[in-house]
Amino acid sequence: MIIFRKLLGISLAALTLPIALVVALVAMPFNRPIRRTPDDVVLYLRNFIEGTGDKWDWDDFVSIKIDDPRLEDIRARASAFPDIDDETLLGLLREAESLASTFR
Repeated sequence: MIIFRKLLGISLAALTLPIALVVALVAMPFNRPIRRTPDDVVLYLRNFIEGTGDKWDWDDFVSIKIDDPRLEDIRARASAFPDIDDETLLGLLREAESLASTFR
């Protein structure tokens, strides 16, 4: 009986480790912030404000964290839409445009 339990424990460990590694590798890209430029953020905001973006652009923008803290702050505040007004969105666009002009 003791040998059976040891074999069962080893079998479970041998099965669990590869599964845990696969899950970790699959989930990794979704946990890391994405690299976006100020111009990218300007484009997302402008397209949303003007209604010219693709169907899922806004969702992609607000759902994925950005590695640059300044742009991430803009993204986080924009993600409060629809609880923010148009003037606030335009202010975020101006902020991103200002960053874009200093980035070049």
